[in-house]
Amino acid sequence: AVLLALGSVVDARTRDDDGASDEQPTDPGFSPQLTVLVSTTHSTLAGALTAVGAGAPIAPEVGARAQPVPLDWRGDGASSASTAPAPGLGLFWLRTLPVVGREAERDRLWALLREAAERREPRFVAIRGASGSGASRLGRWLGERAHEIAGADVLYADFAGEPSGWSALRAMVSRRFTLGGLEAAEARRRLRTTLDGLGFPDDEGRAGLLELAAPSQRGGLEDSQIGAPPGLLDAALDGLAGLIGLLARSRPVVLVLDEGASAPRARGLVDRLARDRGGPVVVAATGHDDRPIEVPFESVPLAPMASSERALLVRQILRLEPSLAVDVEERCGGNPLFALQLVGGWIDRDLLAPSPDGFRLVHAGAGRLPDDLHEVWAGRVQDFLAGRSVHDGPALELLAVFGAELDEDLFWALCERAGLTPSLSLLEGLLDEGLARGAPGGPQEGFW
Repeated sequence: AVLLALGSVVDARTRDDDGASDEQPTDPGFSPQLTVLVSTTHSTLAGALTAVGAGAPIAPEVGARAQPVPLDWRGDGASSASTAPAPGLGLFWLRTLPVVGREAERDRLWALLREAAERREPRFVAIRGASGSGASRLGRWLGERAHEIAGADVLYADFAGEPSGWSALRAMVSRRFTLGGLEAAEARRRLRTTLDGLGFPDDEGRAGLLELAAPSQRGGLEDSQIGAPPGLLDAALDGLAGLIGLLARSRPVVLVLDEGASAPRARGLVDRLARDRGGPVVVAATGHDDRPIEVPFESVPLAPMASSERALLVRQILRLEPSLAVDVEERCGGNPLFALQLVGGWIDRDLLAPSPDGFRLVHAGAGRLPDDLHEVWAGRVQDFLAGRSVHDGPALELLAVFGAELDEDLFWALCERAGLTPSLSLLEGLLDEGLARGAPGGPQEGFW
């Protein structure tokens, strides 16, 4: 928010009254932005910091002219995998691996973004593939790349394991408007201020959206976790669709619905966006290839990775020595998640060591190659739980059954209700081992 405020100051002070840029020195080392920032008055900066400190988010400018979406998503080095030296083994789970291959699929996703921006109407795409094929990663890539070079607004909801989908949508709104960790009343106040700045009408949609983001009461710890009447919850979908439409007035919006291709609440939101035709919005829903896709979705199927792409993933990104890399390439069958989890499991068990040619097994036969992805995951979970509290396993099962995303307070409340006392380091351990992912604000804000 501070950077947004300073950006407006820079723009205002580097232009004269006629809108033309001020003449600047030609010194190649001269930075007009830096000069303007240095000369920015203390009172202006203090005002911006005061607004942020008071919890008043700076709403995006409605109706602002968006920058055009580039013709191609490729930049310098964007289309190839990183060839940087492999990091230490302890940093393996902290990396986000670049997308390998999938050039034709990425071309099509980018074309849909350009169509949405040029025609100012939504596009809907279902990225489908077998478990571990990289559909979720490709959906995230679209959001990340669109934000990097096209200035797109990105919303992300994870519906994996969600019986109702409400908590996935609530977490999406919370992340976008930084509501995590706030009391319900404060979260409502902050979101209400943002909606006012966007010109959101005071209607049932607003009431439903506020109830979705910050429930006024708890209806128990099961299902939707929202104690509001069903009619108000349905109004939340209207409000959410209206909010996305307002955000799309200033720049394109990429809405990633992970495992949302067949989720009921995701479908309800999609139907409203298709009905309203509210501006340049790309809805990318991921799902398994054995589930039917309905209008208005276009399908982008993901086949197993080609042998050349498989080799690039294993040899260059995971950095295994050649003979071990060939074994992993053959066994993973073009499934990137299989290769990633397999090598990560070896690292967790201290079975890999660096060598001049890449990581190698510490001794022959140390890393038996499993038959499928389920065996990889089962082995990693079993190794993680070894030596831990007897309550950690049931608590982990409770996490898996409850849903895709929840905050730390709710997790401990669930454990207390189930009569479980897992170790205090359980969540930290899951995050450290790459078995869970945390929200930007930490597990107290949300994890999945």
